[in-house]
Amino acid sequence: MNSIDLLNHRLQFFEQLHQEFLFLTGYGTYAHINSRDVDRLYLDYLAEAQATGAELRQDNQISFIRSYSKSR
Repeated sequence: MNSIDLLNHRLQFFEQLHQEFLFLTGYGTYAHINSRDVDRLYLDYLAEAQATGAELRQDNQISFIRSYSKSR
């Protein structure tokens, strides 16, 4: 994955994260976690995807994000 694709993927992840928090709580991501934690969460997602060999797809993002939000 080149740097432009990775940047687009990162932005899509952040948008999906925001949408999930908004749907579940009525408030966006930054009402719940700070920007450093958002960055860390994205890196955790990438590490998990790499470790399991999962593709970087939206359905994988959603599963990861929902799993995270339920643990909070």
